[in-house]
Amino acid sequence: MCGIAGILNLDGAPADPRVMARMLELQAHRGPDDKGTRLFSLATGRSSEYVAGAPAQASAMYEGALGFVRLSILDLSIEGHQPMCNADSSLFIAFNGEIYNAFD
Repeated sequence: MCGIAGILNLDGAPADPRVMARMLELQAHRGPDDKGTRLFSLATGRSSEYVAGAPAQASAMYEGALGFVRLSILDLSIEGHQPMCNADSSLFIAFNGEIYNAFD
């Protein structure tokens, strides 16, 4: 029962991490164990994990944001932190549910 939120400014304006933080606060009851925000740009193909309190100019190059609040049930470790990304941070995902046959 996690929560997922997203912003994508089609006009290229920077995504405001404070708006994302508020969106996640409204869903905190759905995932009290962890939260994360990933800023991204479709124009440049870059993304970065956002840390609360980071300087505002750090988010100026990203027109999108993906946020997640997590309810830890099976994986209680930090390895379950979302949004998750691949090794070179070119792909990322936030999802609610479980990966079937993950332990086979």
